[in-house]
Amino acid sequence: MRVFVGNLSKDVTEEELSQAVAAFGEVVSVSIATDDAGQSKGNAIVEMSSKAEGAALIEGFNGQELKGQAVKVSEARATQDRTGAKGQQGYSRGVGGRQTSSKGAKGSANSKGGFTMGKTSGHKV
Repeated sequence: MRVFVGNLSKDVTEEELSQAVAAFGEVVSVSIATDDAGQSKGNAIVEMSSKAEGAALIEGFNGQELKGQAVKVSEARATQDRTGAKGQQGYSRGVGGRQTSSKGAKGSANSKGGFTMGKTSGHKV
């Protein structure tokens, strides 16, 4: 079972979190979310080997302190489908009802319904 652990101190490592939750059952994996710079976002996904162990983790670890912060623990939700307009992934409605593609676009819609070109960093999203 996948469990969401939030409100983590930015100093908590995956190893420390794994050790802290091991009391509730067999830990399959721990993954702390990080930003582009590698800094913790303060939340993680912990995968437990069974639903019963995941439920025990949620019940027993929610509200407990880890490195000075009370953690928030809940069942992890599946990621949402990010399909855009009319079921076409990667598209969204721009200003004026025009459909604009977010794939390969190097600008943004302006207030008059036009398109303004801007710099791109070359960073793939």
